[in-house]
Amino acid sequence: MSFPVATPQPDWFTTAVGGTSIGSGDGFNPVGVAGSGLPDTDTPGIYSFWVECPLNPGVREQADYIIGKVWNGSSSTNWNDAANWSEGTLPNSDQCLCINASANDPIINDNINAEGYALTVKTGASVTIVSDVDLDNFGGSLTLHDYVDVQGTGTFTIQDGASLIQVDDTPSQANSGDITLFRNTDIRQTDYVYWSSPVQGFDVSDVYGGFTPTNRIYEWIPTMATPYVGPPPGNVPVITGNWNPLSSGIMSLGKGYIVQGPTNHTATVSQATATFDGVPNNGIITQALSSCLLYTSPSPRDRG
Repeated sequence: MSFPVATPQPDWFTTAVGGTSIGSGDGFNPVGVAGSGLPDTDTPGIYSFWVECPLNPGVREQADYIIGKVWNGSSSTNWNDAANWSEGTLPNSDQCLCINASANDPIINDNINAEGYALTVKTGASVTIVSDVDLDNFGGSLTLHDYVDVQGTGTFTIQDGASLIQVDDTPSQANSGDITLFRNTDIRQTDYVYWSSPVQGFDVSDVYGGFTPTNRIYEWIPTMATPYVGPPPGNVPVITGNWNPLSSGIMSLGKGYIVQGPTNHTATVSQATATFDGVPNNGIITQALSSCLLYTSPSPRDRG
């Protein structure tokens, strides 16, 4: 009479050598397992584990657990080249995206609308969305449903005419890490341009970097006295609003400011570039609107 012999089950580790097994068995799922360092599937990326057969102690094979779509850049810098992504397929709007540092950093080219659910740019990695190269008013774009997370030394650059679009007003987590966004305008040095910040905590004195004319920045205050006296009704001050000069200050979300051209700019029309660095704004942004038309009461002397 024979009895079935139990097949030894492989053990799983978090390191290639040493350490203590965190589990055993075929088809091991590390999510939520004590010691795996992987509490959930919220963060896209490649997580490496090692499997060891008890019949060959000390001999381990690496097995990667992949969450979402992971950029490996194995073929080119082209975002739309499926060979650059895990599993050899392009990401879709339901998948979290993880951009790892690689020899080929991803570029979303002009006229391409890339998609994903959330985006994580790992330290040392970089993502670039290209400007409107062919001048058809459509640059590259990336549409996400959830958050943007730029980690450590990672970079996320949005060139002039390119776009980052976030669909959900209340994402599962807030945006984190800085993006860099460029916007170009054709002006003379003495021209003014209206700017509003696409990122959090941005100082208006940094619109043109070190060449921002800090004595030529203004915000509109609708309740400030207008600098003239005249009819009607009979030489009394009229309050319809006025420009308030600023030298610096954090730009209020959704509010416009006027800034003269950079101090090193040309006297004739040429391209000037504003650069915004910071955590990208998302969600519903409101800004109170008000206007004022007020005639101040004339003094008895003015009444004549």
